[in-house]
Amino acid sequence: MTTDASEKGIEFLIIRHMTGLDGLSVSPAVVATTASEAGTGYFVGSPKDFDRAQALDVPELFAFLNATQPIEFQKLGIADANDPKDINRLKFLARLSTEIGKSDVIDVIRKGIHGPRAGVDSGFHKLMFRTTVYKQQVNRYSTGIVSDGNRLYWKSFKQMPNVLIPKEEQTDICLNIQEQTGALDTAMAGLEREIHLLREYRNRLATDVVTDKLGVRKVAAELPKIVAPAQAEDCFDVTEEPDEPEEEVVT
Repeated sequence: MTTDASEKGIEFLIIRHMTGLDGLSVSPAVVATTASEAGTGYFVGSPKDFDRAQALDVPELFAFLNATQPIEFQKLGIADANDPKDINRLKFLARLSTEIGKSDVIDVIRKGIHGPRAGVDSGFHKLMFRTTVYKQQVNRYSTGIVSDGNRLYWKSFKQMPNVLIPKEEQTDICLNIQEQTGALDTAMAGLEREIHLLREYRNRLATDVVTDKLGVRKVAAELPKIVAPAQAEDCFDVTEEPDEPEEEVVT
């Protein structure tokens, strides 16, 4: 029996050992409730369920929340967890991505996510704090000698004017911005992934060349020798003396 020793073949063997399945015949939006006896207790998901913008397997996430925290999950008010345009679904994923960005996944798992006070959409204020006008207010209420070393104390922060509009409008603004920039975020994530893979390929190629796994020396020895092209002959005789200028006749 021939074993596929390529990277794809090794990944296939690892997935089958851990989950008992090949991972190719899994339907999207279908979450398994029991692990296969042929595996070691792990579940296999569908690549189509992976949200590149949030870097999450959304169906698996919602299944976990519903199984471990059903009451809190119902409070999210998600009408259809499989609908990528569901407003409450988008709000929750955006908030989760923000909290993970502040710390890390382990910290979020340990401490959870605490919602803001009623009538406040944290995503809206996150965007507002990045505006030029608000940055000017921060510099105004901060103290310090140079702008790079300014400090904004809590007492001064409470004195800063803030915009408070109805929560529905806050949410609409956030969703509109996310809709306009979602494609850009996905494209950026894809480019960063491609750059990472190209760097891995470059490092692996360099290692293979150094260790002579590619047989570079043998290939180089078989390359034909490159002969420098002959120089083109001059189209005129450089020894020929130039014509003397005619003498002017003065009358």
